[in-house]
Amino acid sequence: MKKGSAGLALWMVITLLGCNMIGHKDDVMVRIGDNSLLRSEYDFAVKSVASDRILEPDMRNRIFSNLFDARLNAEIARRYAPSATKTVEDQLAALKERDLVMIFQRYYLSQNLGHTDDQLQEWFRSNEKALVTDTLHRSFEDLRDTVVRRMTLAEQADHVTEYFNKEKARFRAEDSAEIGLLMTRDSVKLAHGIEALTKGASFESVAMTINTDSALVASKGHLGTYTANKLPPLMAVFSNRNVSKLIFGRDTRVPVKTASHIIGGVNLQTGDTNRIYMSAYAFSYQDAPEPEYNKVRPLVEKTFIDNFRSQLTSGIVDSLKKKYKVEMVPVPPPDPKAYYEANKKEFMTQPMYRLLHLESSDSLKLVELLVGVRDEAAFRAKITQSENKSSRSHGGELLAKVGHCLPDSIGMMPDMFAYLQATPEKGIITPIFKAPDTKKYDVFYVLEVIPSEVKTYDRVEADVKARIRQNGDVAVDSSFTLVKVDGVPVIHESDVLRLRKEVPEQDRFKYPREKLLGFLLDWHLQARMAREVNMDESEPYKALMALRAADQWAAVYRDSVQNKTLAYSQAALQKVFNENPGHLFDGRKFEFAQFDAALWLDIPDLEYQREFLIHPERYPNAASWTVAKPQIFATIKNSEVRGAQTRLRFRMYRELNCEILDTTFRSFALPTNPQEMLKKAKEIYDARKLSDARAIYQQVRDVFPTDSSANQATLMIAQTYNEEENYQQALDEYTTLYGVWPNNADAYKAIFMKGFILSENLKNETLALQAFQEMLQRFPKSDLSDDATFMVKNIQSGGKLADALLDSISRQDSIPKK
Repeated sequence: MKKGSAGLALWMVITLLGCNMIGHKDDVMVRIGDNSLLRSEYDFAVKSVASDRILEPDMRNRIFSNLFDARLNAEIARRYAPSATKTVEDQLAALKERDLVMIFQRYYLSQNLGHTDDQLQEWFRSNEKALVTDTLHRSFEDLRDTVVRRMTLAEQADHVTEYFNKEKARFRAEDSAEIGLLMTRDSVKLAHGIEALTKGASFESVAMTINTDSALVASKGHLGTYTANKLPPLMAVFSNRNVSKLIFGRDTRVPVKTASHIIGGVNLQTGDTNRIYMSAYAFSYQDAPEPEYNKVRPLVEKTFIDNFRSQLTSGIVDSLKKKYKVEMVPVPPPDPKAYYEANKKEFMTQPMYRLLHLESSDSLKLVELLVGVRDEAAFRAKITQSENKSSRSHGGELLAKVGHCLPDSIGMMPDMFAYLQATPEKGIITPIFKAPDTKKYDVFYVLEVIPSEVKTYDRVEADVKARIRQNGDVAVDSSFTLVKVDGVPVIHESDVLRLRKEVPEQDRFKYPREKLLGFLLDWHLQARMAREVNMDESEPYKALMALRAADQWAAVYRDSVQNKTLAYSQAALQKVFNENPGHLFDGRKFEFAQFDAALWLDIPDLEYQREFLIHPERYPNAASWTVAKPQIFATIKNSEVRGAQTRLRFRMYRELNCEILDTTFRSFALPTNPQEMLKKAKEIYDARKLSDARAIYQQVRDVFPTDSSANQATLMIAQTYNEEENYQQALDEYTTLYGVWPNNADAYKAIFMKGFILSENLKNETLALQAFQEMLQRFPKSDLSDDATFMVKNIQSGGKLADALLDSISRQDSIPKK
């Protein structure tokens, strides 16, 4: 079974939901074999969904359906893949502590604000009279949120007052200001206007000369009275933060009857990217009075509780570190010299080559120069003709270091180094290479190969220490203690290594020891605290454990039953494999052929017959479908997986004696009677939901292939395809109907519809004529015989009969009615 990284991902996506704890009523909603789906588990799943649609029936139905499927699949897996028990138990054990942390955070911290249920219930009993004010008795669960809020406020009374005094400004009503605005695209003009205001010019006169916006011109720059959270639309082009600071910041606002400094911006709302400049002007300010605690108390208490919850959850780990006296054991750094000795290959010099060099802008000239050159003396004799003056000046000799530029302005020569490293011999003449930098042509004679050697420690000491820092995690023994709690070792290197395996291999570099150790320590401390407050005995935790186990076993079902054995015994599968009818398994080992063996056992004869009837051209040498069965199996096995899995689900539903007891979800029960399914499909068909109806008709045929209901379902599958104008699919189904059930009461209808579709929709008169003639021969006295006779005559007349009939009808319609 695929392990993945579910555990680590779970921690990263935990959402703290403030939802009610599960009540004491715990009905059985579904019985599946020896197991049950409890209402507490369903309630937990519902409350864990962060969606505004959680009260909608469709959403709750979907949740139930998912839980029911997981529980059914889990029971199938327990019964037919018991060898996975140890693996599942190990996976559940690995997630147990993390799940406990999730419950602790969600319920103890976020919902209960650091109180146990016992503490809350005791406070509720002491204050019940004050809490229950209506005539109806209200339980603790009804008032849980109120109890949590009031108890916390009572305990934190001093801190609430302190919080209000510190955050008074946020509870104050909004200040207001009467605002004017100068706005233009000419910043120099605006600057001159502001200067004129400082010299005594009236705001209106300056506004009339500067503003270009028609609304501002009409109001002479006056905007009216506004607050920081309600600015005029004209100011929306500028940052609210800037405007609020200039006008509404009590410590930063401009004085009354004074213009602000110039602010620039672009009106992206209108798509205008030309810059606009403005200056705000304050005619007057109206400061809101200081808030009185009693008047804003509800808002103060609400924001205090929200802030308290946030601080409680974000600061829990730090507080637990102090409580449990956490000691982080430092990993001893490696000795630099020891690291150097163990990793000398990291500190090697690059190979070097002492070379002779010839260069030319013409490669043919180099070729001519090298004619007859075989040794060093001959190569040296040609250096006087090299076009590279720099290398020529010192006899063409140069020292080349791998990965570095060549001297004498030759530049980088990667192809040359690749050649030399592949042929590390002195006394050879290289091929001619074109230098990427100079675009000239170069050839070399190898005088000496200087191999790599280990650099001395003194030379690389700084590099060694840098490598140690870059490598991050220093290797330690798996038994090394990384964390002690209350002096007792609790986290070891082996725990980090185990957690790292849960991370996809390509992402492991993102999770060094320090990061993974942080996760492990957080989980350990919070789980320890959770056990102290009995969260491991809480109903939410028990519900989560049950759902988690079902999910793990459902994964086993998908891997080991649904897509492997289809719940057939190993003995039955082995028998099919050993008999190997028609060489079904292409020489594969049994391990890799089990699913094909299961399909061979599962696919009903109906599907082989159907394929043989619809595509006889694929099996030209077979007298019957039974003869061609192995060949047909190879053709249809992939398309029959869905049908096999449908049969498995229905078979297991009956075998496990599933029973949905909750009346709200009775519709999710799988029908055991095909007539019930046909009736349901007909209702959906009558509502004109053709594809939905066809899906149920297909289920009938998949699950009950030998029952008479299968031919009824086939007729309706054909009918829905025909109504959707999917004529070829309809034709296939009609062919199946009268081919598999030739004596069925509807067989003549199927043959007639086949002829009709071939004639009217697919325009194949030859095959249509054969179909109508076959129908008349086999069913000469049916209620469609006259129609079939007409169709035969019409086809034989080349369509003239139908044309004459249409002309007659048209003439009849044109006669005036008396």
